[in-house]
Amino acid sequence: MKKLLLFTISIIGTCQINAQNLVPNPGFEIYTLCPTTDGQINRAAPWMSSDATGTPDFMTTCGTGGYSQPTNSPGFQAPHTDSSYAGFFATVGSTFGLSIREYMQAPLITPLVANQVYTVTFFVSLSDVCNYGASGIGAYFTSTPITTPNPVTGSITPQISNPVSNIVTSKTQWTQITGTFTAAGGEQYITIGNFKTNANSGLTNVGGGSIDDAYFYIDDISVTAGPTGILATTNENQISIFPNPVQDRLEINLNNSTVSNGFISITNIQGELIYSEQFENTNSIAISTDTFSEGLYFVSILTSEEKFISKFIKKN
Repeated sequence: MKKLLLFTISIIGTCQINAQNLVPNPGFEIYTLCPTTDGQINRAAPWMSSDATGTPDFMTTCGTGGYSQPTNSPGFQAPHTDSSYAGFFATVGSTFGLSIREYMQAPLITPLVANQVYTVTFFVSLSDVCNYGASGIGAYFTSTPITTPNPVTGSITPQISNPVSNIVTSKTQWTQITGTFTAAGGEQYITIGNFKTNANSGLTNVGGGSIDDAYFYIDDISVTAGPTGILATTNENQISIFPNPVQDRLEINLNNSTVSNGFISITNIQGELIYSEQFENTNSIAISTDTFSEGLYFVSILTSEEKFISKFIKKN
């Protein structure tokens, strides 16, 4: 049966709303001491490991012992912004016989408010030493600090869970993980890691590494009140999105104006990330939607100059 995509642009506003980021030290730029070895995430306080057996890492410009940046023990990567980032093992690998994963935890600046929608965003990059990419990264919010079971057996369901289809395999680019959820109220801690079993983590062999694990750098973590989709633009005609009847295919025209770099993400009505992609030097984007279920979807397009939010409905 032919499927139809009804796509309409929905401009939400003409000025950006600067919501407070509830994550303290979101880019790990504040620290008490320079890192000198692995497992020193606590030097970028108030970040800490949520498990006594896990050793998330902290890397910054003044680091030594393989924990500087951009070159360090896990590989080479410049920060997403500024001068620091962190890192953690997201899978139970075989190279070292590891039976643990690593989870980072921090108290939020203020507790979350009941029935308030929050947007969570952070950026990850696969390290050079890894042979495997994965998708099972998420963020879990609790009212008290937690100690995660190791290895995780699927007993924890994080409020933000990266879709299995969004496998992080890039060792050179930062991949955005984002989503929204409605708070129960009183959540005061954020814990980040992989809460899925290896079998459900989208493990993908990318090769080129020395260990059969998935280790990720992480930077620029944010939790803000309100859904995604605030328009921040001073030139509304720069990019246009129009209805397109192509079967199982969403096509976005950038007005024949080549965009040097940008990011597109698609979420469903529950705020779950369904699709994300970085694009460079293009004036159009084509996305296959044959795996999308029937329903309402929201599209966010971010370039160096503008951000648009649009929506489309997929019908069978």
